[in-house]
Amino acid sequence: MANEVMHIGIEEPVRQRKDVLNIAIDVIQALKTFEIHRKANREKAIYRKHFARIVKELNLTIHEFKETIPEAHIPPQKKEEEEIVPSEKPEIKIIRRPIRKKSELDKLEDDVSALKAKISSL
Repeated sequence: MANEVMHIGIEEPVRQRKDVLNIAIDVIQALKTFEIHRKANREKAIYRKHFARIVKELNLTIHEFKETIPEAHIPPQKKEEEEIVPSEKPEIKIIRRPIRKKSELDKLEDDVSALKAKISSL
């Protein structure tokens, strides 16, 4: 019994092989894109280090430049005070008109026009 070979029946073996091969192709494509991203990250790290070196050199150069510049004391310029002359603006006159209350005649005319509108809509 120990040396017996067991066979397992696989349903649709051709489709199963195709599925396994398609999965293998997908895995290979994923590995390729992973490798591309990994390479890009390595290049990015190299450029970051290079950029950091350049910035450090620039900071040292700026510091040396500031030390070599002689100090000059320039007195602040005095601002000439200008007299503020109030401008003469013409006064704006507000004319108040008396509010005219509607007379009883006007109220009656409004009521008549409202009634005519109701009649015409019927």
